[in-house]
Amino acid sequence: MSSSPCDKGVASRIWSTFSDRADLLINLFYPNECLFCGVASPRGRRIRRVMAYSPETFICQSCQKRLLENRPNFCRRCGRPVGFARENVECGRCRADCFAFDCVTPLGLYRGMLRSVVLRMKLDMNPMLAETMAQLYYIDRREFLETFHADCVIAVPMHWRRRRQRRGVNSPETLAEELARLLNVPDLSRLVVRTRHTPPQTSVGYAERPNNVSDAFRVRIPYWPPSWAQRVVTPQIASRGSLPLLGLRALLVDDAMTTCSTCNEVARALKSSGASAVAVAVLSRAGHDAAR
Repeated sequence: MSSSPCDKGVASRIWSTFSDRADLLINLFYPNECLFCGVASPRGRRIRRVMAYSPETFICQSCQKRLLENRPNFCRRCGRPVGFARENVECGRCRADCFAFDCVTPLGLYRGMLRSVVLRMKLDMNPMLAETMAQLYYIDRREFLETFHADCVIAVPMHWRRRRQRRGVNSPETLAEELARLLNVPDLSRLVVRTRHTPPQTSVGYAERPNNVSDAFRVRIPYWPPSWAQRVVTPQIASRGSLPLLGLRALLVDDAMTTCSTCNEVARALKSSGASAVAVAVLSRAGHDAAR
């Protein structure tokens, strides 16, 4: 039976009333303005954009353009910029380097507006900014994400002491959680732990950074009850014993990369636990060579 025009009109009025009230609630917790420039975003159909997890809900198109413009291509092995004309090539400076991860794809260089975003994410208690940046990364790097065929997403972990100092804020975990939701794969960040409290990489020289994070990560063996594991992770993870990541393709998530040391050590731990491939998804590529 086909619905009458009267029924369609009633449904339209109900949806309009729901949208108006939902907009009021959204504006109460998330002001109707861009997170960066403060310009008011369009009020029309804002609830639909929020339900669709669109970055335009919280970042205006002008700021999105500023974040994504004037970006070079990046080396697929180390993430260094290789110029604007070449794509999917290696820089040549990392041929002698042995990385535990298979490839890396940054969103942009650690400078300008993207640098401000990364620094703000590290201190912001509200995960809204990190979730929005994860959505923006998914839209811009969707081809890379779909080509890799990740089985799980894992964030670079933070030591419990530093987590307590930052009141529990770890932006890579928020990025990983949102990317896992968009890719429809499990987020296994809780399996990876930081075994020792190392000084921040920014306080250590470039040459000492590999030694600073050497053997600082490990993948713990899950001891969850089978019913809990089936709901939260996957049935296979709880039954793999000492190799919980056996045969899985892991997407490692971080907010910034400078010398690749931290991501390399985490990827080494993932490979030791059975991961078949590790790709790094990072928001920004930093470093003295990348900045130049």
